[in-house]
Amino acid sequence: MERFSASSNAYDSLAEALEAAGEQREAVAVTEKALEVLAKQELTPEQRRDMSELLEARLKRLSEATCSWSSRAAADCRLGLPESSRCG
Repeated sequence: MERFSASSNAYDSLAEALEAAGEQREAVAVTEKALEVLAKQELTPEQRRDMSELLEARLKRLSEATCSWSSRAAADCRLGLPESSRCG
């Protein structure tokens, strides 16, 4: 990531690979980093919107995939999800 540390797309690709490998906690952390990088990138409004939607969808999907009706809060805490991404 050192080489492309200013690219939200690079972080997105890493998060996608982590998600596919079942590494949800790491995928969440990398997706959150991608959102931070995205805020600083020089992109067109459309590019920024599209990437933001993609990253937010990943956070939501990761959150939903790890939550059960009886233990949503516990799953959120175990994953270290920010409150904005938590189930419920």
